[in-house]
Amino acid sequence: MGKQSMLTTLKKELEELQSKVDEARIQMNLAGKEIQTTLEPHLKTLDNELWHAHRKLEKLKSSAESTEHKLEKGVHSSMDKIKELYEKAKQHLPKK
Repeated sequence: MGKQSMLTTLKKELEELQSKVDEARIQMNLAGKEIQTTLEPHLKTLDNELWHAHRKLEKLKSSAESTEHKLEKGVHSSMDKIKELYEKAKQHLPKK
């Protein structure tokens, strides 16, 4: 996979994760105060991880070929952590 194709794929995956977090935030805001209080720390952690993943993706865009693999691995690692954190946060959302 070429660098541009890889960047496009990673960006799309990150946007999908951001959408899930945004949806969780909307559900949290519609929920009761107890759920908001429980969920807010999870969403703050998710926001922080998303920020780090975006930064790593930006570094990857301008990386030299020699560091490309390491940076790609870092982006994937961040996204895996975001997915894990999202699953934990989702447990506190009201069931649909």
